[in-house]
Amino acid sequence: MEGFHYLHHPVNQRLRELVTSGELGEVQQVDIELSIASPPDSDPRWSLELAGGATMDLGCYVLNAARQIGRWVDAPPSVVNVEATLKKPNVDAAMLVELAYPGGIRGRLHWNMEAESRQMVWAVTGTAGTAVVPAFAVPHMDNRIVITRDGRMEGQTLGDQTSFTYQLAALADTLQTGAEFLIDVDDSVANAELIDEVYRRAGLSPRGSEADLGDVLV
Repeated sequence: MEGFHYLHHPVNQRLRELVTSGELGEVQQVDIELSIASPPDSDPRWSLELAGGATMDLGCYVLNAARQIGRWVDAPPSVVNVEATLKKPNVDAAMLVELAYPGGIRGRLHWNMEAESRQMVWAVTGTAGTAVVPAFAVPHMDNRIVITRDGRMEGQTLGDQTSFTYQLAALADTLQTGAEFLIDVDDSVANAELIDEVYRRAGLSPRGSEADLGDVLV
């Protein structure tokens, strides 16, 4: 099991319900932004030898969220275009990724580890409405989902615990009752493969490759 804690929070579960129930109509567009202020240059997240880069720290969540949409509508996404901003050779500071899903859904993803301010927005637009989670990766800081339909905007507040608390409860339920956990090994592998594909499409080597590690492996 992999700890993508954000998925267990009720606000993100509500987004799933909106997508799968058809309340938003046919999904047309997925927009996800995850940006933070820059860590110090000495931070291990900037270390190539430690598999660093913004995609490994932030992008893994964005790509996972984009893939969840694909799972919910049975339409796995593929990479159309990638633009990378580098911190130093082969270490990405930001990525802009365009995705395409079967059926015509488009995805626009952005993550940035050198941003001026924190942004963690997950938005899904369909033919009948739009749903926006303002802080999907840290829902304990803003547990709203904003739904716009027929020109009317409605804000719903869901969950009064951290996503880690909900994740722990889900794990306990799985261990005690055998209930399905949200992330299985196949999903984890698929996410890792998409991360590697994004790096390749950006002209960079996937983390952990011999080309990246060089003398570290000797």
